[in-house]
Amino acid sequence: GTGHTRRYGNVGVAAVGSGRAYNINGPRYGISPGIDLSDASTPEVNFYEGKIGAWGATSTDFKLWISIDYQASWKEIRNITADNVPEVYNANNPFQEVSVDLTAFVGEIIFLKWENTNNGAAYSYWVIDNVCIREKVTTPIFSASPNPGDFGGVQVGASSTLTFEVKNI
Repeated sequence: GTGHTRRYGNVGVAAVGSGRAYNINGPRYGISPGIDLSDASTPEVNFYEGKIGAWGATSTDFKLWISIDYQASWKEIRNITADNVPEVYNANNPFQEVSVDLTAFVGEIIFLKWENTNNGAAYSYWVIDNVCIREKVTTPIFSASPNPGDFGGVQVGASSTLTFEVKNI
């Protein structure tokens, strides 16, 4: 990724897929580059999150902030405590997917800041991976025919077949 990150690194097995994920050890933060939403209609930021550690840090907040004035001020748009984020280091737990609506900021140039508020009293990393700014899908992107499909009177324990076509539109 690009942008300003105070502390980041390779967290090895704790990444969505292969490669690297950013880890933010509190109290630290990572800031995105400027993102232009002037042509957007229903934007959202989507990312995957997990934690490493946070032992004794259940009061640690992981916060997402937004700035529309070139980082002069920040508005909190998401707050989650460490105990609500899955442990992902050497664990079989999947990262959790997060989507945050940015529609209120259409027409702006935004900056996003991911902040781990841990004061350093407990070992706590917020791990962020696969950050994407995208348009929310608000209308179907495929069609199926026939719609609806009728299987007829299928009895318990019996089966039936229905042929249908799915098409990208």
